[in-house]
Amino acid sequence: MKKVVIAGGGLAGLTAAVYLLQNNYNVTLLEASPKPGGRASAFYFREQNTMLDNGQHILMGCYKYSLDLLETIGSLNNLPIPKNLEVNFVARNNNQYKLATPANGYPLNILAGLLGYNYFSNSDKLSVIKFFSKLFFTNTNKLRNLSADQWLKKNKQSERTIKGLWEILIVGALNTSLANASAETFARVLKEIFFTGNSSTKILVPDTNLLTLFGNPAVEYIRSNSGNINFSEKVTEIESDEDKIIKIVTNKSSYTDFDYFISAIPLHAWEKIEYSSLLFNEIQMEYSPILSVHIFLKNNCFKKSYYGLIDSPVQWVFNHDSFISLVTSNPEKYIDLPKEEILRIFADELATFFNEFHPNDITGYKVIKEKRATFIPDTRTEFLRTKLNSYSKNLILSGDWTNTALPSTIESAIKSGKKAAEAVLAK
Repeated sequence: MKKVVIAGGGLAGLTAAVYLLQNNYNVTLLEASPKPGGRASAFYFREQNTMLDNGQHILMGCYKYSLDLLETIGSLNNLPIPKNLEVNFVARNNNQYKLATPANGYPLNILAGLLGYNYFSNSDKLSVIKFFSKLFFTNTNKLRNLSADQWLKKNKQSERTIKGLWEILIVGALNTSLANASAETFARVLKEIFFTGNSSTKILVPDTNLLTLFGNPAVEYIRSNSGNINFSEKVTEIESDEDKIIKIVTNKSSYTDFDYFISAIPLHAWEKIEYSSLLFNEIQMEYSPILSVHIFLKNNCFKKSYYGLIDSPVQWVFNHDSFISLVTSNPEKYIDLPKEEILRIFADELATFFNEFHPNDITGYKVIKEKRATFIPDTRTEFLRTKLNSYSKNLILSGDWTNTALPSTIESAIKSGKKAAEAVLAK
């Protein structure tokens, strides 16, 4: 039986372990922290006696790798599947607009949804429809040297369509500004969402925390299938002999009896591990933060499960009944402010969008600053990802930052984990 050591218990490492165990490999997974999931996990918030996600995440119906993993580990029932795409957008002064598609009639239902989105004027709707028509026939590789901003302006997208749709999608999906985002990556994301079937457009919001959705079921699956998971065990050194990894050293032990080594740790974590020089000569990335603010309320005025805010630093509001979660991608302007100041600014922002919201209804809060939440998928980074090489016969790199052709998302991490497992199976 072939033996595989996996470093990193985030979604990439967990996924690789699950699929290797399905194929009867001997698997040992090493995770530096005391729990699974990495950035897509949860923690106990003692002040409110509840579990909170590290940051709010949504999935899409086109996330085939994520849905396949959830089905494999028996957790798909924790992810409600809506009948159609429906997003409630809100502009200032409680002006609400719905972007919703009929449940059937794909792809004409997408056209119907756009025509019914009354934040746009008729000319805006026509320009967006023309953009989608052109996108269908676009070779995304030819967008490699364009930013998303340049691409949208080249296609005559108005300021209103950018603020009311494209900016929310780009910042939310790629976690960077329009000027920095790769048009090639954004085009691939749009094609995956809108041109791969009716179910792909649906937004999936978990009805439980991410640790319950992904981490714990994956750990249970791995252990029940004779896999080994060692928490609080961090890789500190990797030894190689010419082009092969021969030894993995951790803060607790060392490993020499293995056939393959899958590294599913973040790229920046390699800076603290010997052997990293070749890898870092190959690719370096810039990172963008994500700011999450969980707000507990005595009177919850929010009726929908989530809202998209138009032209606001708060892109999304998620409703969890006893509390709401605000998500700000690309929040450089706010990330270094004191947490009390962030709460005040965001509460004031909510009050300008929702007439029924009152800051004095707040009973508690938790601000989470993830300063290296995602890599920035700019044109340079996307080119370098395609050239990534592990420089070793038995080392397979995994993680959302590897060459998945996706931005830094749950789907990218899970896809990379499955591809890593497939790479081992193919050897």
